[in-house]
Amino acid sequence: MTENPKLPVLRTVAHSFVFLFANWRLALRVGWVAVLVTIALDLLFDLPSGFVELSLPWQAFIGFMEMLAYIPAIAAAVVPWHRFILLNEQPTAARLGSQGRSYILRIALLYSLSWAASWLIYLSSLMFAGHPATDNLPVSLFAILVSYIHFAAFLAAYAGFVLLTPILPAAAVDRYQGVKRAFDLSRGNRLRLIAINYAVFLPAYVTLWVIIGLAGEAFDGRAAYLRNAVYAVYFVFQALIAATALSLCYHRMGGMVGAAPPSVPET
Repeated sequence: MTENPKLPVLRTVAHSFVFLFANWRLALRVGWVAVLVTIALDLLFDLPSGFVELSLPWQAFIGFMEMLAYIPAIAAAVVPWHRFILLNEQPTAARLGSQGRSYILRIALLYSLSWAASWLIYLSSLMFAGHPATDNLPVSLFAILVSYIHFAAFLAAYAGFVLLTPILPAAAVDRYQGVKRAFDLSRGNRLRLIAINYAVFLPAYVTLWVIIGLAGEAFDGRAAYLRNAVYAVYFVFQALIAATALSLCYHRMGGMVGAAPPSVPET
């Protein structure tokens, strides 16, 4: 069995940002609808918390439904974006096309598994939270150990999610051949794929954190609508930069055998 080509981590991250910003007009063309839908959904799902304090099960349920509601809008932006990179197919607008149903089904499954794992870890962490401070050294050390275990569990769940993501560009370009095939593509590159995924998310996350931190109370009251807009732009940007990096990784790992090279140079 031949070894898959190695993913160049820093070069892939750099090319992802270069490609996205070089094609910002096309990104805007496919992403503006997703931004508007995200703003509307944020406002809609914020309504229940404005009337009554929700219990934990209701928070989980509403959060899950909100996540499922986002998926078609995001898919309409990233499906043509995957096809632009991998097939050089010029996007005309946000659209799902014939690949939309397959893509939505698979990304919904991935996010559902990730959501369930995250909540199970969170609920298990609540069992050890809220205990009064104690001078008992073994108990304190155990509490610290448990916190590290939960953090490691979150990272493991996220890593598992990332390693299954090659099914997404495969679905977008009509090359889906099952979960095993997508997982095999990352053989020899799994840590690199995870590192690339983290790296492309970090700059926008830091930027958002700085914006929210500098704004402070400026986003309170009616200005909260502006905060929702900032979050929506951030959310869609993250989807597009992740789709860019994932497409480049998918191509280099051998997912597009026999197809033309991607739109961004790999040198």
